[in-house]
Amino acid sequence: DPDRLIQCPYDNHHRIRARRFPYHLVKCRKNHPEVEKLLATCPFNARHLVPKADLGDHILKCKDKRLIEQDIARCSSGSQRDEMNVVSTWKAPPCDEDWEKGGYFFLPCSAAFSQVLSSISAWDAVIPEMPFT
Repeated sequence: DPDRLIQCPYDNHHRIRARRFPYHLVKCRKNHPEVEKLLATCPFNARHLVPKADLGDHILKCKDKRLIEQDIARCSSGSQRDEMNVVSTWKAPPCDEDWEKGGYFFLPCSAAFSQVLSSISAWDAVIPEMPFT
């Protein structure tokens, strides 16, 4: 339930909704660095912060451990490996370009743009001086 209240491991007076809990942990961790040194993060769920001395017990009893173990078992099963060994049938479309050939590349431009470019020369351009204000 995203609206259930969870007690903050850093401050016992904080009760946070489950959907906001990860964001609160980040903020509260910064405000309580002395408590952070006493807590350990569960390897199965980063929302589980337990005293370092109790981490071993927590790992044995953690409800999220089962989910990770199921995921690992599914990934190591033969059906998963067979799916990963599928050979791609994708082929590149034919291409007329030859990047090994030298040459220049010109962008097509409109006639009006060509006239503007031909009438302007970098040497002829006059930039008016701007007074300093």
